[in-house]
Formats: sequence, C-alpha cells, structure tokens
Amino acid sequence: MLGTRKMIRAFLFLLVAVPGVAPAQSLDDLEKIDVAIRAAPEYPGRDNPLRITKKAELKTWANPTGYEEKEDIMPGVKSFIVRWPEATASGFFPLSHCCTEVFFGELVTTAKEWTFFGKIKVGDKEDHVLSTLAPTAVRENDKIKYCGLNECAVFTIKKGRVSKVALLLYTD
Repeated sequence: MLGTRKMIRAFLFLLVAVPGVAPAQSLDDLEKIDVAIRAAPEYPGRDNPLRITKKAELKTWANPTGYEEKEDIMPGVKSFIVRWPEATASGFFPLSHCCTEVFFGELVTTAKEWTFFGKIKVGDKEDHVLSTLAPTAVRENDKIKYCGLNECAVFTIKKGRVSKVALLLYTD
C-alpha cells in the first residue's frame, strides 16, 4: 500500500495544470527544484538559515530582533516565529524532540541583503528572475512562482522588480 506522502506526490505529479506550477519533465525534476529551494537562501556572513536544526540556533542566528513560541498547532508541537529587520522565518518543532529538531515552514524577506539561488535579490528585475529560473518559473499576476513537488519560491513583483521573496516549505 502506498504511503500518504507517496499518494500525494503521485496525485500532484498527475496534475500537470496546477496553477502557478509549470510542467516539469519528471518527478525527479520536481524533487530537484525542492532541493534547490531549500538551498536557495543566503545571508551575508551567515549562510542559509534553513540549515538550522536545533532550537538554540534559532535564537542566535543573525541576532533576531524577535523570537516567539506557541503551543497552538496541535498537541505535542510548538510553533515558532523568528523576526529580523525585514525578514521572518516560521516553523515548528515537536516537543518530544524539543531542541533537537526544527522544521521550517516559511521564510519571507523584503531585505536586499538576502540572495536566493546564488543570483536573485530583492530589487532585481523581473526578467532576471524569470531567466534565472527558466523554464520552470511561472508569472502569475504580480508574482513569479518557482515550485517543485513540495516547495515553492514566490517572488512578488512591483513596478517590474522583486519587492518580496517567500519560500513556502513542506514538512511532514
């Protein structure tokens, strides 16, 4: 019997016309995009915050201006939000693995210091984003979406330039 995650993947793969997702050649292509999205963010001198795996690292990475926890997702799970000037990251960690496992669900920034996919920053031209992420990136209204099987990078465009970047991340 197929596991839930495999069934979801199979279903999504069959839906080639999902809004905001360009058709990829294969399931492997979509999974490669997922890996690229998780590896995408870089902050000068601090590397990629999505590599953080322990709760203690959340509070110290790039000296956040705010850190908050809530036990509201479901029993046994705490959610968190980390705030920096012009950026937030959110996710959760299971209480049974408190302080040893951290799962990110989203990273959002409007700061020009962040780099995504080694080349893209807030303030860059729309054409630069589309050419860097071709052929899979899709323009949809005021956003450019670059989505894999589970992960999605969304670039908000204002006046032809990137004004915000959001990485939407899947966690089991």
